[in-house]
Amino acid sequence: DPDRKDPAGDAPLHLAVGNDSLEVVKALLQGGADPCVRDAKGYIPYQISYGQQAVRQALDRAYGFDSACEDSSQMAYEGDDESADSSAMTYENALQALEEKVAEERRAEEARRIEAARIAEEERRAEEARRIEAARIAEEKRRAAEARRIEAARIAEEERQAAEWEEEYEEMIMREAQERAATQERMRNLGQSIYRALKDQQQREEQKYYDIPTCGSGCKGCCIGVQ
Repeated sequence: DPDRKDPAGDAPLHLAVGNDSLEVVKALLQGGADPCVRDAKGYIPYQISYGQQAVRQALDRAYGFDSACEDSSQMAYEGDDESADSSAMTYENALQALEEKVAEERRAEEARRIEAARIAEEERRAEEARRIEAARIAEEKRRAAEARRIEAARIAEEERQAAEWEEEYEEMIMREAQERAATQERMRNLGQSIYRALKDQQQREEQKYYDIPTCGSGCKGCCIGVQ
């Protein structure tokens, strides 16, 4: 429907005229748009085309001054004083309405821009928060891995020291056993030496006894004093 109105009551032809879009106006008229369609304030497109000469000429040709809205277009076009004054006021009202609409659209656009900026900032902050959280988690994982590595190194060092201490202990036990064996061997040899020395001394004493000269009676004791 080329005359379907938006929620504000403007038909496509009103919007095209309001934006000074000559080509769109021509296309709508060729497509069957009603040049006499009225907006929410009762204005036909011609009445809001103040200062748009090319658009007004296109609408003039569409009106032909013989349609049902001939009175409105004539008031805006002919030059009698009373109609001209009324038409001028109509143009001023239409221009004011258009300016208000443009201002409202600008405010809406600015509001959309601010909202988009706010959303973008929230997304940026959320992304930054996610990045910080990811960095925190990565740092915690790194620290945990470092702690595990240090703990594993500590355990390995303790095991190495324990192995060294065990090896040293075994060597110490072996040395002590060897020393005890050597001491026992020396004591045995010393005992044997002492035993042999005592035995030799005993033998010498016995031999000395037997070597004492005897008297005629064969008694060795009686001759000791003589010797």
